[in-house]
Amino acid sequence: EGSVKGRYSVGGIVGTNLQGRIENCVNKATVSGSSTTDSYIGYIGGVVGNISSGVVADCRNEGAVTYSFENKTAFSASFDGIGGVAGYAGSVLRCANRGAVTLTVTGTGKAKITGAVGGVIGETSGSVEDCINTAAVTGPSAMGGVAGLARSVRRCANTGPVTGTPDREAAAEVVGGVVGESTVRVENCYNTGAVSGAYYGGILGKGKTVVNCYNAGMIDCTVSVVSAGGIAEQCGTVEHCVSLGNSFDRYSSFKRIAANK
Repeated sequence: EGSVKGRYSVGGIVGTNLQGRIENCVNKATVSGSSTTDSYIGYIGGVVGNISSGVVADCRNEGAVTYSFENKTAFSASFDGIGGVAGYAGSVLRCANRGAVTLTVTGTGKAKITGAVGGVIGETSGSVEDCINTAAVTGPSAMGGVAGLARSVRRCANTGPVTGTPDREAAAEVVGGVVGESTVRVENCYNTGAVSGAYYGGILGKGKTVVNCYNAGMIDCTVSVVSAGGIAEQCGTVEHCVSLGNSFDRYSSFKRIAANK
């Protein structure tokens, strides 16, 4: 279905649209980016790269979204969001992703990579509602099956595997089956995909409140330094949640609901 390549603000349909609204769009092209020199990686999304103060609604991505970063220095490197539908958005409503989302870090540098990777949205300043991801999500930073970093996430689902890559200095510190990190609330969500990384939860990596959620995905605890929870790795309040997923527990401090509060 074609391909789109770039370094900053790359989208299958729109690169940047800061304050508008993108709706009823479908991308089937492969969207990719790469960098070997920069310490900053821009927004990458299957439909739109960056719509920071706008809304993405009723959109679908079916193409793979990938970014490759060759780390050559000891300085920290950051990016603003890589997502199946959008890299960065104000709000995301009723969107779906079917394409694999992958951030790959190679090279000899020891920089810590910071940013957010999500199956639907990398990072959002608003809410994510009624969204679903069915594809694999892989990377070495804050990462979720639906959203990497978000405020509120409601009525969302993930069925794809979410895999952190904690074998580098750029460790996946917060990984969630649905959300990597939420600053407000996650509710009425579910995950059935396998989740693995360094610090992670079946629904949420790190956040304040999780309500009415369930996880049926396997919690794969196979790395030497790990803390994992069936619902959340770190969360202040967990209410009316159920974890049904099995745990392959080799090294971890695994807890059925939350590893830390």
